[in-house]
Amino acid sequence: MNPHQRVSIEVELYVRQRCAFSDRTKQTIIDICRRFDQVHLSIFDTSTQVLKRPSISITPAIWANDELWYLGTFDATSFEEKLAHLSAGMV
Repeated sequence: MNPHQRVSIEVELYVRQRCAFSDRTKQTIIDICRRFDQVHLSIFDTSTQVLKRPSISITPAIWANDELWYLGTFDATSFEEKLAHLSAGMV
């Protein structure tokens, strides 16, 4: 990988209305993603939007670069570590 090439990270967060865990996860992910310039965060509400991944029924669901990272669970420390590895060009 070219050391001067920026790595783009696409994060998709699927949440549901009236779900306290989804709400907390959403705010935490927003805060973490702000620390990484190369992260593009898309948030989808499974109860009101046409979804890119229509089979999502468990929330929160978090995808990064088309890989499912979390489904119904979330760990902020591990999420941030994974983003740091991706942003450094490590897989």
